[in-house]
Amino acid sequence: MPSFRPVVGIVGLLVLLSGCNTMQPLSFNSRAVFDVRGFGATGDGKTLDTVAFRHAIEAVRQLGGGTVRVPAGNYLVQPLDLVSGLTLSLEQNAVVTFSDDPDDYAVNETRWEGIMRPARRACILGRNLTNVAIIGPGTIDGAGARWWRPIQSAAEQKLAAAGPVPHPWETDPLSRRPPLVQLRDCSNVNIDGVTFRNPPHSAVHLLFSQNVQVANSKFLAPADSPGTAGVEVDSSSNVTIANCHADVGDDGFAIKSGKDEDGRRIGRASENITIRNCSINNALGGLAIGSEMSGGVRRVRFFDCRFEGTAVGVRISTVRGRGGAIEDVRVANLVMNDVGAPFTITMRARPTSAEPTSARTPAIRNVRVSDIKVRNAARAGIIEGLEERPVSQLVFRNLDITARYGISCSWADDIDFKDVSLATDFGPAILRTDTTNLRLDNWQEATRQMLPVSQPTSTRPATTQAR
Repeated sequence: MPSFRPVVGIVGLLVLLSGCNTMQPLSFNSRAVFDVRGFGATGDGKTLDTVAFRHAIEAVRQLGGGTVRVPAGNYLVQPLDLVSGLTLSLEQNAVVTFSDDPDDYAVNETRWEGIMRPARRACILGRNLTNVAIIGPGTIDGAGARWWRPIQSAAEQKLAAAGPVPHPWETDPLSRRPPLVQLRDCSNVNIDGVTFRNPPHSAVHLLFSQNVQVANSKFLAPADSPGTAGVEVDSSSNVTIANCHADVGDDGFAIKSGKDEDGRRIGRASENITIRNCSINNALGGLAIGSEMSGGVRRVRFFDCRFEGTAVGVRISTVRGRGGAIEDVRVANLVMNDVGAPFTITMRARPTSAEPTSARTPAIRNVRVSDIKVRNAARAGIIEGLEERPVSQLVFRNLDITARYGISCSWADDIDFKDVSLATDFGPAILRTDTTNLRLDNWQEATRQMLPVSQPTSTRPATTQAR
């Protein structure tokens, strides 16, 4: 008769190492809990606790599911790989800080800045997984300062130089920084109650994934930290982001689907995205769709959000060469203060020359913006299409905006404004060129008293160039 003692011994050892005295007997379907301190984690902020975390995760993998519990403490770790059926639970006052040693982050093939190419692996990586959760109220810290410095230095050189200075990541894979969390080809993902701070690149990168919920979480990074978006939804579907806060150096919440020919080759859209009841401070964009959108972006719902000091509230952007389409976008119930512009809808994310319509020609259409209250914007809005393909089918309802300058509208068709109150300091309330089928219904405009010089407004530009 075969003996089962080795199997029982392994399971018993895992129970012992878990450090959890209340665990029920383990079975195939159990939701076992493994405490990283039971695997030897110190939580002193100095000792590397990587092995303890990896062993706890491996225990979950062997059992087919379970929870890795991280109690209060400061844990220094190297990159971690998630497994299916895992819940990573960070308790109150638990801080997991990742090593900032580049040698810890191997280069792997991924999508970086819209193109499939080699780049540093994520601090936390999940690939081809189902039923994964990262829950709080603890904190995950990417120790991004060391990663940001070369990019910040390159930006300073660009400002000082007479000509353009190439970004180091354009040719050097080792300069392509890791996201804090990347979930690739994953489904049934739940992120709830976690604070993500100081990511080397984006905080959470959802790539080729579906059925994802992100809720009650914070995304924090200094205003001058490059590329530190809160959540990037990248060729992913059925994603809900709710009750979150972003105060970051890049976009709060970004929706993308690949860049140019490479994005069209893969051809995976981001679709069925809902973002609601979030707040965004000091970011480049609160919601940014594009400019990497070559696989298409459709069915986006963004509502009940508040903005303070962002360069743009909602930025929908593309550029010649992208191809693809951004369509069926609904934006409603937003409040904005001290922003560069409440919205920019542009097909000119960088200067290009007109060309015949082809697969390279992008489209923006069927966008509805309603119930927006904006105070102290630099510009009231930007709408700009292309000569060969105007932006089209835009509907604006119930806008209440005060700004230094009005709305600029060019190369656009079928634009409908209704119930708009717009007060500006300088120039016309709307400046239109090469625009057809523009309708203004119950449009009220006025010149307001100029703001005092000391009145704060966003110092960031209302548009940013596509990479």
